[in-house]
Amino acid sequence: MANLTNTRGLLGTGKYTKVRTFKAGGTIVAGRTVALDIVGATGEDRCVEVLEGTATVATSNCIVGVALEAASAGDDVRVAVAGYVEGVLTDGNVTIGMHLMAAAGGALIPYLNDSAVDARPIGFALETDSGTTCDVFLFDLFPDFQ
Repeated sequence: MANLTNTRGLLGTGKYTKVRTFKAGGTIVAGRTVALDIVGATGEDRCVEVLEGTATVATSNCIVGVALEAASAGDDVRVAVAGYVEGVLTDGNVTIGMHLMAAAGGALIPYLNDSAVDARPIGFALETDSGTTCDVFLFDLFPDFQ
């Protein structure tokens, strides 16, 4: 994948970042995590339609990556599903090296290894957040997904 610049609201990525295109199921803000819409969509759309990530039981394990651009319902949206991403939304409590998980509103927060929270780590922080954004490395959650 070629290096992206921040034109048209795109977030920066690296040349080895894996990017896939999904369909926006609602309004999506660049830099937020997105999850498959397994509740509102039907049929195969549950595998291609995404919403801003939330920490609900239904979607916490359905996070597919980080939106690289803003989108409205029905638009195609490019999503980083693995590798380097710049300027990802955080909760302001992230330090370098922390494993991260998605939270309400699509922000990344420090991973909570807590049975009360049904979520998994999706990457780690490459720096301490600056305000409410930081650069991250996303784990390849779908290594065979083409």
